[in-house]
Amino acid sequence: MKPITGSIAILMVSLFSCKPYGNSENSRLMQQAQLLIEQKLDSALVLLDAVNVARFSDAERAEYTLMRIQAKDKAGLDISADTAIFKVSDDYVAGSDVEKAALACFYAGRVWQEQGNASAAMQAYLDAERMANSLKNQERLKGLIVFFIGNLY
Repeated sequence: MKPITGSIAILMVSLFSCKPYGNSENSRLMQQAQLLIEQKLDSALVLLDAVNVARFSDAERAEYTLMRIQAKDKAGLDISADTAIFKVSDDYVAGSDVEKAALACFYAGRVWQEQGNASAAMQAYLDAERMANSLKNQERLKGLIVFFIGNLY
């Protein structure tokens, strides 16, 4: 009877010690990258490159994809091949996280623009702007949207 109780205890400890992002190392890297993305972009990109995405759930992979394209775009790196943002954008729009949906639409627009598809980029920017209007702290995102709409013209 004791071996069974010991196994159950080990299982319970394992379940409650699970961290987001597949494991504790991924969790730590993603959290640090999120904190650094605004001020130390190069460091955030290094951390994101070190993440093991194979262990991610679909939701974690979507958050990683959004964070990575955001970092790459802010760093001026080529994002034209980052088409995974299109599915992420669709998933966030279908969900309830309006802030991430607006950001994902914006970055989908950035990818479309980098690929030379101005009409798809404009539609993505307009979708992002519509969603951003309902956000509490919308000024920065709306400023970016308007700037890149201006670039299309």
